[in-house]
Amino acid sequence: MPESWIDQHVGDEVRPRAGFEHELESTLRSAWHGDLLPVRPDHRIVVPRSRLRTARIIGWAAAAVVVIVGAIAFVVVRDDRDHPPAAPIDTAPIDTAPSDTTPSTVGPATTVTNAPTSLPAPPDVTDGPAPTATLPPVTTVFPGGTPTTLEPTVTTTGAPAVASTPEEQTVLDYLGALADGNWEAAAKLLGEGGLEWEARADMRPLFGDDGTLPSLPDALQSWCESGGLCQLPIAIRTDGFRQVATFDVAGVQRDAMFSGGSYEGSPEAHGLPPFVPSGLSLANAHPCIPRDVRAIEYADLDGDGWRETVLLHQADGAATATIEVCGTSLNVEQYGPFDATAAEPVSIDALDADGDGRAEILTAAFDGERLVGTMLVLSGGRFAEGPHVVQAPSGTTGRGQSFGCIDLPDGRYFVQYTYEFVGGTDVSNSSSLRYDGLWLMAGTSQPSAGAHTAGEIALPSGAEEAFRIIADYCGIMPIQTEG
Repeated sequence: MPESWIDQHVGDEVRPRAGFEHELESTLRSAWHGDLLPVRPDHRIVVPRSRLRTARIIGWAAAAVVVIVGAIAFVVVRDDRDHPPAAPIDTAPIDTAPSDTTPSTVGPATTVTNAPTSLPAPPDVTDGPAPTATLPPVTTVFPGGTPTTLEPTVTTTGAPAVASTPEEQTVLDYLGALADGNWEAAAKLLGEGGLEWEARADMRPLFGDDGTLPSLPDALQSWCESGGLCQLPIAIRTDGFRQVATFDVAGVQRDAMFSGGSYEGSPEAHGLPPFVPSGLSLANAHPCIPRDVRAIEYADLDGDGWRETVLLHQADGAATATIEVCGTSLNVEQYGPFDATAAEPVSIDALDADGDGRAEILTAAFDGERLVGTMLVLSGGRFAEGPHVVQAPSGTTGRGQSFGCIDLPDGRYFVQYTYEFVGGTDVSNSSSLRYDGLWLMAGTSQPSAGAHTAGEIALPSGAEEAFRIIADYCGIMPIQTEG
């Protein structure tokens, strides 16, 4: 809901009473996770927004109407959290204690044909709170200023990199904070941007197996101390809208990609330093080629615990794209070139669709209002095409298509859903949501031909589960991310 609307229609009377935000947080959690509210017009970020995310905002906005209309005061509080006012520079530690609010879950009403009989309730989610304090003094130069040289306090193999643009300087400041062990400063830079952390591909490796991120500074410290190359690079350059940092360890050099910029006047950085498990060296990691990189995903394709870097290469205006796997010892043949002539750019998303501990890659592009995707499954060192899926918003008909994962007692299943609102066209005016999910992939056992899961969810009491059906979720995390 744009701020201008709030300013024109409400005043001080919407100031919430103590505890009001916590009471409403669990009800609105899934709506916020789906980015259902429009992005503020002054939002500036270096990484361009894909239409994947925009389609989720437009297609599923009606799912939040019923709760948003009755909670304007919470909207005001939420906006303050996502867009904190400017504050004096302060070196005090950031408060990253997890919220004591436990979201409620909605039990599904489900029947299954040729399959287990019930869907589990979605597990509780602990949001990682965005850091609220400001950065300690750093040398970041905002766009339009003159870049300055970062003065390192750590030792690198070669001379430290020198920035030539404000965006490169922001990335160096971020990497310098990690190198110094200043986790709060690094978390402040990485956590900016306004997009939910679970919807960012570069943040996914920091989440726990249970889908929680209670403290971003702690997660960054764990990443660095368990194998992350948290040091200053020896060189930095810009390729397109990404900054490419070159790391040197014992004479072995590898490139990693980041994005630097600003959000509402605050510097921000996207990306994680390369990761090398204990007992291995940087020489074990296949080099990444930072050229015409449209998207970056992190995915453990072989289930060994070392996440591969998956790059989507597509030059501006090119009719084809390729997918490259790098950053680990896994050798995967390049996928493509494949057709990418759709009006909107191709996107990639990483997910463990069948729960076997190995990730798959979903490639997708828009065909009109429909998002059409193909699952890529690693087989024998190369990608093989798996199931095809479709996402289509319900619009005025109340009928739509989506896809996602369900976790049942015998394993995880990847399904293509068709759904229909009963008595209306969205959550706010319907009595229930009927759905049918055709099983496409299963980890522990292959479903019989035509097996599917079906059910009906009462509304509005089951709005949270209905949202997970129509908005493409795998477990408790959205499938579509910004990479």
